[in-house]
Amino acid sequence: MKQEQRHLKKDPVQFIPPPKAPRPRGMTKLQGIFGKHLAAWAALAAALLTGAVTLVGVAVTQYTNMSIEEQRAVSQAQAVQEEAQEEALREYLAATSQLIREDDLRDAEQGSDIRILARGQTLSLLRRMSGGERKRGVIQFLYDSGLVSRSPVGQHNPDDPVITLERADLREANLQETDLSSIDLSDADLSRASLSNTDLSEADLIEADLLGTDLTNADLRGARGLTDEQLATAKTLEGAIMPDGSKHD
Repeated sequence: MKQEQRHLKKDPVQFIPPPKAPRPRGMTKLQGIFGKHLAAWAALAAALLTGAVTLVGVAVTQYTNMSIEEQRAVSQAQAVQEEAQEEALREYLAATSQLIREDDLRDAEQGSDIRILARGQTLSLLRRMSGGERKRGVIQFLYDSGLVSRSPVGQHNPDDPVITLERADLREANLQETDLSSIDLSDADLSRASLSNTDLSEADLIEADLLGTDLTNADLRGARGLTDEQLATAKTLEGAIMPDGSKHD
């Protein structure tokens, strides 16, 4: 019986681990080298990245500062130019008013020194003016003073204006809703000027530059010397009354 029990008793099971897979030769050494220098490589990359970001930041700051300085310089230059133009306009108005009051400019003979002087000063000032409103102010002053109209104040020939605006620089001038009827604008530069709702009836527009000019609702009835080629260069003719009296679509 004891023999049977001895035969039935199981022997303890022994765990035998599986054999380890062989590692490629040299792998352990490579991992060791990489692991050893990984922190150094990471620190170097971080330093390089930080330096690059810093350099970019400095460059952007310098560029921004330069832009601000340049903008400031431009603004100052513009302010100086604006003040110079305002001063030139004040001097012109004062000088021309004096010629009217003290030298009888309105009654001066054609070709007289005083007329030549007044016209020269007017054309010179218009060339110097960059603002459309200032040019408008000059034209309005001349018209109100009876110096440019073909029917000026006084006893002189209505077809002989004291100051003609022939070859006048009126580029980009704001002349909206201005009465320019019967005024001599031959060879005048009216490019990119605003002449919407402006009365140009009977005006002399021979060889006038109308490139990019806004002629919306302008009155061109009886305008002299105006050609289809000139009108084709205008920015718009919408609603304008054409020289023949027809209305442009």
